[in-house]
Amino acid sequence: MFIIKVSARQASKNMAVPTSYMTTAFEPQELEIIITRVDDQSFRAGAVALTNSDYEFMEKVRRIVAQHLGKSEFNVVDLSTKMAMSPSSFYRRLKSITGQTSVEFVRNARLNLAANMLAVNGLCVSEVAYEVGFSDMKYFRKAFQKRFGQAPSAYARQHRNNSAADAPKQDQVK
Repeated sequence: MFIIKVSARQASKNMAVPTSYMTTAFEPQELEIIITRVDDQSFRAGAVALTNSDYEFMEKVRRIVAQHLGKSEFNVVDLSTKMAMSPSSFYRRLKSITGQTSVEFVRNARLNLAANMLAVNGLCVSEVAYEVGFSDMKYFRKAFQKRFGQAPSAYARQHRNNSAADAPKQDQVK
């Protein structure tokens, strides 16, 4: 298992902040994929392994966020309430573990799911945006562009074309 924790102090010194966590045993190819998705950040010395309580905290947060991603009215106050914490305590703890604010964490979870849906499913951009809890298309496009460096429609075209090129052609299948 490969899990990294970076404190808020380290993040403020421009140290890399992990954007992905692996929760089970993994294949080396999975690790390569996650490392390439770390937005040109590299893990530096000083990062420490997550404690058991931090790991359990993050698992609970991920589970709650995953259950409510499709609800546009789901917000950080709801999340902190479900975690039985005050919003400010939740913010501090999440920020110290992930380097992200609670709003960024929820938004990035939604955007990651949207990117996956755009690449895999044949849904249009507006359908995906509403499925993952964005009610404002303009905001969704802007946030997606900022996170992935391209518009959602371009991302979908690129990843659908890549997966179509990787798929075996009918005459090659025997």
